[in-house]
Amino acid sequence: MNYVIEAASLTKKYKNFKALDDLNLHVPVGSIYGLIGKNGAGKTTLIGLICGLQKVDTGEYYIYGIKNTDKEILNVRSRIGAIVETPAIYENLSARDNIVEELTLLGVPTFDDVDDLLKLVGLSDVGAKKAGKFSLGMRQRLGIAIALAGNPDILILDEPINGLDPEGIIDIRELILKLNKEKNITILISSHYLDELSKIATHYGFVDKGKMKREISKDELINKMKHKIILKVNDAKKFIPYLDAQNITYEIENNKTINIFSNIKIPKLISDLAKNNLEVIDVLEASETLENYFLNLIGGDDNA
Repeated sequence: MNYVIEAASLTKKYKNFKALDDLNLHVPVGSIYGLIGKNGAGKTTLIGLICGLQKVDTGEYYIYGIKNTDKEILNVRSRIGAIVETPAIYENLSARDNIVEELTLLGVPTFDDVDDLLKLVGLSDVGAKKAGKFSLGMRQRLGIAIALAGNPDILILDEPINGLDPEGIIDIRELILKLNKEKNITILISSHYLDELSKIATHYGFVDKGKMKREISKDELINKMKHKIILKVNDAKKFIPYLDAQNITYEIENNKTINIFSNIKIPKLISDLAKNNLEVIDVLEASETLENYFLNLIGGDDNA
C-alpha cells in the first residue's frame, strides 16, 4: 500500500510531559484518515509536527517518501493544506480577500481560482461581508478554502466540527467527502466526534496518551464491530484450544475478555464450555459502535 504520510517512533516532550510516545502512523493515498483520541491524547501535537510547526525530539516521519530531516521536505510540505486548532482568518476582510491574501503569501501570480474556491466551500454568495461576522460554520468553510488555496494533495483538519451546530456539521462532512472523491485529496482529520467520523473515514488511527493504539481500515473495523458475544472469564488463554478446535471466530480482547463473532447459540456455547471445564463469569451480547470500540481499546486490563 502507498502512503502519503508515514511516521515511525515519533516522540515529543514538553518538559516532563510526553505528548507523543513512540508513535507510528500510516496514511494511505486517497484515504480519509480519522485520527481518534481524547483531548490531550497527542493529536494536535502530531499534526503540528507533520506541518512543520514543531520539531521532532526522536523518531521520524515521511511525506511522499521524503524524510523530515531531508531539505526537500519543505517543498513536499507545500503540497499540504492545513487547519491546526482554529482557522487563520483575517476578520476585517471578506472571504474573497482572505483567499487573495493567502494566494499572495504563497506567491501565486493570479487569482483566477478564487471564485471556484468560494463556490466549492459554499461561500460564493457572501459578497463583501467581513469574516468577523461569519457564523462558526462559515468560518470553518472559509478556513478550508484558505487551506486549499495552494492546490494541495493533502488536507489536514484538526477538530474541524468543534462547536458547530448540526447543520454546520453536515456542511463540513459533505465538503470533506466532496474534496476526497471529486478532487482526489487525501484527508487527515482529527476528532473526538466518533459518530461523525464513522460516516466519512476510510481508515482510522486510535491515539491514547501519545501512543498509536491501533490503525485499522473501515472494512476491518466494520468486521470487528459486527454482533458479538462477550465472554468474561478468569483466564482467556485457557479457552483458545477449544475455540480453535470448534472453528469459532473470536478475538482475545484481554486476558479477562473474549469476543466471539461466530453465529452460535449462547446456551449451547456455555454448556459446551462447562463440559470442557472452562468457566465463564458473565456473558453479554453487543453490536459494537465506534465509540465502544475506542473505549474498549484504550481501556481494559492490558489497554488492548
